[in-house]
Amino acid sequence: MSELKTFLAPPSLQIDGVLGEKAMAFLLAKESPAGDTIYNSRSHPRSKLSGHSATTLVGKTKEVFFIRHGQTQMNLRRIHQGPDEPLTPAGREGVRQAIAFLQDKEIDTLVSSNYLRARQTADMIAEVLGTTYSIEPSVREIGRPLRVYGRHHFSWISLRYFIALYRNRLNLLWDEAGAENLAHVRERVRDARLMAESLPGKRIAVVSHGIFMGMFAETVCYDKPLSLFKFLKGLIGHRQIPNTGILHFKCESNESHEKKCSWFLEETLFPPYNGESTK
Repeated sequence: MSELKTFLAPPSLQIDGVLGEKAMAFLLAKESPAGDTIYNSRSHPRSKLSGHSATTLVGKTKEVFFIRHGQTQMNLRRIHQGPDEPLTPAGREGVRQAIAFLQDKEIDTLVSSNYLRARQTADMIAEVLGTTYSIEPSVREIGRPLRVYGRHHFSWISLRYFIALYRNRLNLLWDEAGAENLAHVRERVRDARLMAESLPGKRIAVVSHGIFMGMFAETVCYDKPLSLFKFLKGLIGHRQIPNTGILHFKCESNESHEKKCSWFLEETLFPPYNGESTK
């Protein structure tokens, strides 16, 4: 067990295989620019996404639809892709199905990641819904090491990257070959939450990416150090969501609660959106 703990702990924070108390105290008390505590081992999650009904929300309630972008060639091949991959013809057809689902949802605000495949998805949605959209970099996909791009999702080099990503989950300085660390990803999750809560609309569509959506669902109201279970669930638990799959949340505007997080995952929707979903 001690070997396992040493393996999973960030190497840069180990002293003879043990985490230094001062380093841990600094990390567990770190605050984001928004003033939210990122990691606090003594606190409880602000709110759980399961086992609650959105009817418990009070104040200004919003509906937020996180939509995974349309399919790309790299998605078909299960290859790690950069920001400039375009949609395939099949991907565009999938977006049209998503638009048909969204048309009666009275979407009044549309936001997109800055990646090309997300912007192309948002372009199609905006055109049919007769609206415009804004770019929100906080909902982009998780940045991998440069050496991982172009490799298969289940390659050995990919597995080594995900192991290193978790081992360094508390290492704010880890950026192997340009990779984004989990501390930064969790700050982006909070940025995205605060962005959605502060937007004027009541029904918001956000075009994003598979892994970021999974991490958002698992950690949006969770401020403890990331457990291995939550890491794996955020990484692969929601990877079953296909392109143009939707996570439907309800949340309370931050105008009616300052730092309290009240997000609830209502359902996970799968194309062709024929009524089948997971609660």
